[in-house]
Amino acid sequence: MERISIEIHFKLEPKDIWSYKKNARIYSRKVITSIRLANIIFAVFSFIIFYGPNLFQTLVNTFFASFVIFPLAERYTLYARHNLFLKRDAAKLGEKHLKINHDGITLSSTTKTFSQKWSSFIRVVKNDSYYFIYDQDERSYIIPIRELSSENEQKFQNLLVEHNKPLIQQETSSNLEKLTKLRVILLIFFVSLAIINQIENAQDSLSPVKEEVYGLFQNIDTETEMEDLLKQKLNIKESVTQKDI
Repeated sequence: MERISIEIHFKLEPKDIWSYKKNARIYSRKVITSIRLANIIFAVFSFIIFYGPNLFQTLVNTFFASFVIFPLAERYTLYARHNLFLKRDAAKLGEKHLKINHDGITLSSTTKTFSQKWSSFIRVVKNDSYYFIYDQDERSYIIPIRELSSENEQKFQNLLVEHNKPLIQQETSSNLEKLTKLRVILLIFFVSLAIINQIENAQDSLSPVKEEVYGLFQNIDTETEMEDLLKQKLNIKESVTQKDI
């Protein structure tokens, strides 16, 4: 049998780490369970906060909080933690050297070398840009496809078959990104509606005051525009007393 050996030199960039973080959210049982539990707690809390005489409105608000607010907050919290991680551990980035053969995988950087046998890997995931080789539920080797020739990629897949490591083909990344954009659009839409509603309520609250003030003068009503009002000679009605003013 031909001895397969693949060597890959690449520079690990922040976008590579971010792609790995997003991938772990999809396939890590621990992460998935934690997110679902947090979402359920958030939904219950939202229902309590929004609960009122209009049950339908309460359910709509709860759904919006669970489907839009929570996923966006969770995602951008993850992104903030990702940036903090890069600032605290910049050594994770930079030049890397991967050696992949029948024995396993060896990762070398400027500071250390680490090797693992095939038996220690629990799953392998591929998307349009990367291979992620997980040795723990939330930890993986990152192989950018941009650094793999067609020949080396075929050799790598042959090694996966040989060592009985099924390849999980991730085809949902674009759909997830579209869903995130949809949530952002919905958030902007509902915030805009809320602002418009507040403005209308503020205008409505001024109507009684406007009627009282306009009612002090002769020959004007609440439909009179301000420009026309300034051109007129304002005369207080004879029936208006000091107390009314």
